[in-house]
Amino acid sequence: MQNEDVGEVSHDLTQNAQDKTTIVPNGTNTTTVFNIFKDCEPIAIPHQLTKIVGARFIRLEETESHRKKPADAKWQSERNYAHNNAIITGWLLAGRDYGIATGFGKLACVDIDDVENARETGILNKLPKTLTVRTGKGLHYWYVVEGLSKRILMNHPTKMDENNTKLRLHLGEVQSLGQYAVGPGSLHKSGKRYTIIDDAEIA
Repeated sequence: MQNEDVGEVSHDLTQNAQDKTTIVPNGTNTTTVFNIFKDCEPIAIPHQLTKIVGARFIRLEETESHRKKPADAKWQSERNYAHNNAIITGWLLAGRDYGIATGFGKLACVDIDDVENARETGILNKLPKTLTVRTGKGLHYWYVVEGLSKRILMNHPTKMDENNTKLRLHLGEVQSLGQYAVGPGSLHKSGKRYTIIDDAEIA
C-alpha cells in the first residue's frame, strides 16, 4: 500500500534494473519509484551446492569487459557468502551472475575448456558421475576433494598448442582454493546460460 508521499518499489521485470531511481509525478505529489530488479529471471543455486557445508558464493560483474570477474575486492577472504546470506540471495533474486569460490567446503571444479580433445584423451570417461554444467564452450564437473590446495593445469599428452608449438595443448584445469567458477544459471558472454546437464549429487 502506497502513501501519498512515500516511494513505491517497482517489481516490473521489463525495466532496466541497475537499482536506478526514477521521479514520477503523481497528481500534486511526487513519487519516487525504485527499480530493484533487472530484466531477467531470478537465479537459484543448485541444491547440490547448497548442501555442501562451508560452500561460499561470490558476486560477479556483468559488463562486457569484466564479465565473469568478481564484483567485490577481497572475495577470497572476506566478501564471499553462504548460500542463504541476504547479500547473495538478493543478488540472485535480481538475476545477477554469481560464482562458486572453490576450495571452500572442499569443493573443486574440473573445468574443461576443450571438450573434444579432452574426450579424445579419455579423461572425461574416467571422471565419476557428478553435478555437471555446460559452460559457454566447455564443461564444469563438481567434486568434493580432500587436501586439494592448488590449481591443477590439464594439457594434452601429445598435441601442441597451435599458437605456441613449445606448449602442450591446454585442455582445462582443476579449480581449487583461491579460484572460482561461474555458477549454473549465470549468463555467458555468448548469450548462453551455464546449464546443468547432469543433475547428479556431487561426488
